[in-house]
Amino acid sequence: GTDASSPDKHLALKDVREVKEETTLDEKLFLLACEKGDYYMVKKLLEEKSRGELNINCVDVLGRDAVTIAIENENLDILQLLLEHGCQSTDALLVAIDSEVVGAVDILLNHRPRRSSKPSIAKLMQRIQNPEYSTTMDVVPVILAAHRNNYEILTMLLKQDVSLPRPHAVGCECTLCNAKNKKDSLRHSRHGHLFRLDIYRCLASPSLIMLTEEDPILRAFELSADLKELSLVEVEFRTDYEELAKQCKMFAKDLLAQARNSRELEVILNHTSSEDHVDKRGLLEERMNLSRLKLAIKYNQKEFVAQSNCQQFLNTVWFGETASYRRKHTFLKILTVLSVVLLWPALSVCYLLVPRSRVGRIIHTPFVKFIIHSASYFTFLLLLNLYSLVYNEGKKNTMGPALEMIDYLLILWIFGMVWSDIKRLWYEGLEDFLEESRNQLSFVMNSLYLATFTLKVVAHSKFKNVEDTERKNWDAFHPILVAEGLFAFANVLSYLRLFFMYTTSSILGPLQISMGQMLQEFGKFLGLFLLVLISFTIGLTQLYGKEEKDPVQSIEKDCEGIFCQQQSNETFHTFMGTCYALFWYIFSLAHVPLFVTRISYTEELRSFVGALIVGTYNIVVVIVLTKLLVAMLHKSFRQIAVSGR
Repeated sequence: GTDASSPDKHLALKDVREVKEETTLDEKLFLLACEKGDYYMVKKLLEEKSRGELNINCVDVLGRDAVTIAIENENLDILQLLLEHGCQSTDALLVAIDSEVVGAVDILLNHRPRRSSKPSIAKLMQRIQNPEYSTTMDVVPVILAAHRNNYEILTMLLKQDVSLPRPHAVGCECTLCNAKNKKDSLRHSRHGHLFRLDIYRCLASPSLIMLTEEDPILRAFELSADLKELSLVEVEFRTDYEELAKQCKMFAKDLLAQARNSRELEVILNHTSSEDHVDKRGLLEERMNLSRLKLAIKYNQKEFVAQSNCQQFLNTVWFGETASYRRKHTFLKILTVLSVVLLWPALSVCYLLVPRSRVGRIIHTPFVKFIIHSASYFTFLLLLNLYSLVYNEGKKNTMGPALEMIDYLLILWIFGMVWSDIKRLWYEGLEDFLEESRNQLSFVMNSLYLATFTLKVVAHSKFKNVEDTERKNWDAFHPILVAEGLFAFANVLSYLRLFFMYTTSSILGPLQISMGQMLQEFGKFLGLFLLVLISFTIGLTQLYGKEEKDPVQSIEKDCEGIFCQQQSNETFHTFMGTCYALFWYIFSLAHVPLFVTRISYTEELRSFVGALIVGTYNIVVVIVLTKLLVAMLHKSFRQIAVSGR
């Protein structure tokens, strides 16, 4: 064994730091007096420094000089005294800002020599990056003050006429960035990302926004959008940028909460800046354009829109002239809605004739307009049902049927919906129009209906003099058959459009939002599922694709395809056949004899490999991926349920 006294049993410790000159007794007393706030002792030592060995810029064991100690202990009279006697500190202002000692910041700023020119941010950055700079945050004073969100300190600093450098974009190709990248790409990349994050932390400070922006709400909207975009680009700092974006959203929401009455709230929500889009559609909406609210929706400011004051104001606008409706008994509410539903054609004509009358103003309120539009759309759906179930019974084999009265009624409704989409496109612009999923659905639905009736007109003009025959003898792409396919798909979209009415209900609204979110989650899952499906499809097609067709198995069957109980491995001879079989395997609807087929002894290995591939597919897809999809949808629904408002 090794001797217990062996030096291998001990670790040698050595101080590798730079050895600094030890402080004298007078210097220790001087620093202690600055810490305790002994003004007369500090003044006495400073007056006697010429006769003694006192170094007024000495530091303690923590590297703090007298100015720093006075700031940290908020001894402002001693700080003033030290500055008058020429004590210097490289980071005194930053220490005062970091400690949020407002009086110390004021003293330091007033003591700084006046500059003949505007201070250079580049010089400030060079100064604070010297080895003596001990503050961990590599920022200039105004940035640090904004990080602390100290309104008073920021007010004092902004009077110094200091500007912030604009951060360069990610991957900037300017001359300066290229030069820094060639010199040290790693340092330039790291410093660029961190400096950009520091700048945006400063810009997102509520106090700085309030002091420097004429329209703080608009600035908060724009910053949150920029930060959200940066979170997608700079994934290393995604969490930081998302937190800053949320901070801007909450700031805009808190500003809205400061409105003291309805008039102030109306001014805020209707405020229009040069960058806002003013929507002046209609005759009676010039005063209540809600441009700022529409801008909040455009920037996805859910917190701003969901704020209680905003919701209360929206309810006032929603009911308008019918405000008494909210105080009525439930029976009277139902009776009022039914009356509007039954009289909607007469009310529509009345509004067209006298829009500025008392009745016209009531009809113009969003609540009544919503009921009328809903009643009109349900009438359209009723006509679709009549068209599908009644008017097509006796003309199934007519190759070129003429348009009837119900066709013209449907065309009238479709033209009305198309005109409504055109007006919305004109007022909102193409980009904003396409951002709304409701507009996309309406555009596709109307296009399908227009194509349907166009094909019917073509069929009538082409086949009106042709003798009718049974449908099974028609060409596969006969205009009527194509029109019926488009019409069926358009009918599905017409009923799906009712989902957008769910948003008016506090009960059904979250369900509609959950469905949209779940469709997005399913899209993510589909990318993984298709990769697995294609990989197994290629493997099975390669395994069975070269197998010759067995004439013994070519017998007549009452069924076709993979749903037949009697099957052979011919299903896997083609890529599409294999893909269909594996897809329906998920629902246990495909019948293929992989596990029992033994044509001969030489086929046993291939049968085993095929069974192994399909068994693995079942484990991966049926057991793992489907459970993963359920978990994803459940998580999405829970998130919407928490913030469903």
